[in-house]
Amino acid sequence: MMIRASVLENTEAKRYALLDKTMQDILDSIKLKMENYARALSQPTTMLFYIGVLLPLILIIVLPVGSTFSGAPLANPIALFLIYNVFIPLLTIVFASGLIRQRPPTYISPVIPDNFPGLPPKGVIRTKGGQISIYFVMALVLVLGIAFSYFLSVEGIPPLSLVKERPLQVLKADLSEAVALQKDGKALDYFAEGGTRYRELVALGIRREKIPTQLSVEKQTFFSRSEFDVTPYNFIFGMLLTFSLLVYVYLHYTSIYKRQAQETIERMESEFKDALYVLASRMGENKPVEDAMRHTRE
Repeated sequence: MMIRASVLENTEAKRYALLDKTMQDILDSIKLKMENYARALSQPTTMLFYIGVLLPLILIIVLPVGSTFSGAPLANPIALFLIYNVFIPLLTIVFASGLIRQRPPTYISPVIPDNFPGLPPKGVIRTKGGQISIYFVMALVLVLGIAFSYFLSVEGIPPLSLVKERPLQVLKADLSEAVALQKDGKALDYFAEGGTRYRELVALGIRREKIPTQLSVEKQTFFSRSEFDVTPYNFIFGMLLTFSLLVYVYLHYTSIYKRQAQETIERMESEFKDALYVLASRMGENKPVEDAMRHTRE
């Protein structure tokens, strides 16, 4: 309405003054909304901190205690997995998304579609020599990651085959069952059916149908000790890093070209504002449009 009213002003000075006032009112309104939004964020951000940080810490203390007194399976691995890996992350994402949706309208970066001019085809990475499929790169990363994880699990750093002794390694190789048994002075078939321990249990008079269960319990107890733990931690964490790298490669190379296009457009918009200011200044000096355009271009 204010812009329409400016057309009815009888002088250019009054019209410009009204337009300037309109612009200032709009900017002040946006500033006021942002200030109110920032002040209103105090309590929701505290709640978000409670949900994402304090709630997991409290539950890890409360759940085992509650499970003990109530008899409910609250602290079993499945319940903990669902609570910490599904419920709490989803609750945090939903709550944070609700906060973001309440933000007053401000500048939004331009949306770049997949068919935007200048972008490579979807699923393609640009290289100096041409283009390569992102899926080929991900497959290569996966193969190298599996090979490297297996190498770390078997050899460690520096390689066990070179240093010969585990204490000299910076990153020790994963312990195998054979090495763990030899480390404790046991035969390789110690826990096998018909092996050393099996014969010992037979000699002790334990019924043969109960011996496999007894062997399984003793084997699990033995390998659960920290010095004889045969869990392949190097391989597991190597694979976690590999999958993290796969996610990075996919997200990076499906977004980097669009982000570059966004930055180009944002830079053009910024330069356009400066160009309009210079053009208006030169035309305000009563210079011809051609001279003003030439000066702006220079």
